[in-house]
Amino acid sequence: MAHSPDALRMSVIWPRLEHNILYCICDARQCCAGGGVCEEAADVQLRDLDLDGRTVTVRAGKAGKFGRVPLHADAVRLLRRYLTELRCPDGLPAAGSPAERERLLGVVESTRPGRPFRAGISTRTIRHRFTMIAARAAAQLRAAAQKEPRLDKATKLREAADDLETASPHALRHSLAYRLLDDGASLAAVQRIMRHSRGEQTLRYATPNDRDLKDVIDRSGGV
Repeated sequence: MAHSPDALRMSVIWPRLEHNILYCICDARQCCAGGGVCEEAADVQLRDLDLDGRTVTVRAGKAGKFGRVPLHADAVRLLRRYLTELRCPDGLPAAGSPAERERLLGVVESTRPGRPFRAGISTRTIRHRFTMIAARAAAQLRAAAQKEPRLDKATKLREAADDLETASPHALRHSLAYRLLDDGASLAAVQRIMRHSRGEQTLRYATPNDRDLKDVIDRSGGV
């Protein structure tokens, strides 16, 4: 079950660290939100991160539930870079201090002398940057499709580009569930990660769509 938002992870490397971390946080917070991925990404505080434990705390996630979301090892490495190189170059704030409650994400004020970092980012900015990242990814995929000699692979690249042009941060939530099941995770594990209250909510991701069926036929080798 290949889903195009994964192209942001698999085929695109962004030169700006803040773009990488924005995608990383949206991708991590996808499993806790019913629909407010941007809102939750904007709400992450420095104290919410437990990089040694590879989790991020959800303070008002799906159905208002408090909980912790697991982080992929790649996300942990990227977050460490973000903290040391951009967000907290002078070191993390002391535990329990007001600074620890500052927002994790922020903006580099490029028009001000010294390009200072300002904590806090709006959901509108998150959506705008995500759209920009997705558009660049789509352009890279289309360029790769033009150079791809195999028709089947070129078609898949163009399909992924088409989907990316209409992708949203919330699409990552669905992409995660499909990807977990495709990688062999059990329905029970996916239900827990996605924080679904009922198994029926998770089961819908196990239902193949038309593209999934085409992929199965392609992998079978044909007649």
